[in-house]
Amino acid sequence: MSKHDLIDDLQKNIRNFEVLVKVGRATTEFKAIYVQTKEDLDLVKKTKYFDFRPFLGLHIKNYDVKFKREASTKDLIDLTQNLQIDYHLMLSILFMGNQQRLSLFMPYGDVLFRIHNYLMLAAHFKDEQPCLVLFVKSDIGWWGFRTSEEELENSKTFLTEWILDLFSVCLNFLKSKKCLCEYYPNTEEELDKLNKTRKLKGKTIIEQSIIVKLNPIQREYIDQGGTHASPYAHHRRGYVRLQNGRFVKVRATIVNYNPDVDEFPPYPEWKA
Repeated sequence: MSKHDLIDDLQKNIRNFEVLVKVGRATTEFKAIYVQTKEDLDLVKKTKYFDFRPFLGLHIKNYDVKFKREASTKDLIDLTQNLQIDYHLMLSILFMGNQQRLSLFMPYGDVLFRIHNYLMLAAHFKDEQPCLVLFVKSDIGWWGFRTSEEELENSKTFLTEWILDLFSVCLNFLKSKKCLCEYYPNTEEELDKLNKTRKLKGKTIIEQSIIVKLNPIQREYIDQGGTHASPYAHHRRGYVRLQNGRFVKVRATIVNYNPDVDEFPPYPEWKA
């Protein structure tokens, strides 16, 4: 449960900061991070969690790229530069203005999007404007991404635009008919049972997560008076046919397949 792993890690970081303060080893920079971490924790607790990995994994190149997880700005920039949103997805938000992005966000309030195995993106309203916070998973757990202006001097624009684009893509997809939201745990009974176990182990009580997927709906069949309905997406093997007195090869293909909507059909076991 990503949201609650994040909450646990933020609480642990706060306790560590408090120990440093008590023993007088907290620098001014540490104190600023401590205050910011407490704000992050308050935000995350209020958010609704959406897991976009099943959807984004289909539309982002190099999605399986590994992160060195050394909690450095350079590694994070390298990771995001490798994660390239595909052309069709970028086209869906290409002409979207700030006001349209804002109107998409309005119904959701405070949200937490899992956009990668190593990345989560929280969003909330601040002074009537959406504010985005990036969380990164490192070897020491989840942490709110913080860096100095000097570190981001050459990469700040790229990273800011990349985060905003990815956030807009996720929001836009939530409004789409192609979006299918599944809940984990599926029922309130399963959630109660899971929380009883977590409570006994001293873990954070969890909420339902929303897993975002492509909706594998089939196109609606329109009766045109015939008896042969359009079949589901399926493989058609190649064959040879006689055309204008000569034999022509017809290549194997997939019939009635829309990659944006349909699941890839299983390969049949053809016999010779």
